Amino acid sequence: MGAVHVVAERGIGNGTSAGLQFDKLATYTTEFQRKNAVWVMLAVAAVTTGSVSIAVMELDTSFELTDFLSEDEMEVMQVRQDIYDSYDAAAWKTVDIFIEPPVGDDSITGESDLLRAMDFLDTRISGIPEVVNPTSTSSDRPSYDGLYPILRDAVDSDQSFGEEFHLAIFDGELGISDGFVEGDLTSAISSLLSNQSVGDPLRGQTWS
Repeated sequence: MGAVHVVAERGIGNGTSAGLQFDKLATYTTEFQRKNAVWVMLAVAAVTTGSVSIAVMELDTSFELTDFLSEDEMEVMQVRQDIYDSYDAAAWKTVDIFIEPPVGDDSITGESDLLRAMDFLDTRISGIPEVVNPTSTSSDRPSYDGLYPILRDAVDSDQSFGEEFHLAIFDGELGISDGFVEGDLTSAISSLLSNQSVGDPLRGQTWS
């Protein structure tokens, strides 16, 4: 039979060792959370929202045709680039504006007044956000098919055309010049209707 002997050695002095006391710390923490619970929740919500916002801003899910098609081999890519270089479009819509004589008349009179009215309409159209405006030029000429922009482009590209029908460009806008008489505008339009040369290089359309 064996025996186990326990030997205890008494230290010097009668001091006692107190354990860690968490009562006061727990009370202080609980009191702080109770008084500031709303602010703590708002801070957590703000940090969470900020993290989500940063993640969304840095997340790039966009793609272009160039990710799937070759820029050199596909004709559509060349047309796409031409459009990107020439136009800034927010939407495509078709709006038809008809110019007609007063009731009972067979033709429109007052060509100078008509030209000023078309110039005013052109200015208003350029301010519509949905209208295509070229970005490759310094002017704010809207891009649309109409009598006024066709006449303006014809005079702008051929000075002799404007001199023949007494039309000129003033500060980027089409107007009448010295010697203009009733019928000059009609004659200019008739001349363009018989002109088979290219007037729109981008689309390959003639003046007529």
